[in-house]
Amino acid sequence: MVPINGDDIAELESKLNGFLPESYKYLISTYGLVHTPNVLTKICDLNSDISEVQDFLSLEDISSLSQLYEMSGMPKGHILFASDCKGNMFCFKLSNCISQQTDAPVWFFDHGACTVTQVSDSFTQWLAQFNEL
Repeated sequence: MVPINGDDIAELESKLNGFLPESYKYLISTYGLVHTPNVLTKICDLNSDISEVQDFLSLEDISSLSQLYEMSGMPKGHILFASDCKGNMFCFKLSNCISQQTDAPVWFFDHGACTVTQVSDSFTQWLAQFNEL
């Protein structure tokens, strides 16, 4: 995992016309793009009802996939940042990213149902649930 440069993050924020949560920026600028193939196995073993995350999106994919998913039926106004193994996405609402903030709720886009539901009150809480597995 290679840390993401802060200037690259700022460039993405400019394209998005919003600010990514500081907690998310800290993770990717310190540790890089997280890949978690073992989370699904652990969730299944424990019979947990949380949605698994597999890959954090590259900065290029955040911008392009957010637009592509909107064209494919996802409600407008979301910033994708991670995916599960089925093509569903974890995202922030753009309306929560208008100003700089420490954290923001995490939402889940189910591409089969074309629904977006809140899965955590904050990015930090969302990450913590995986650590508890």
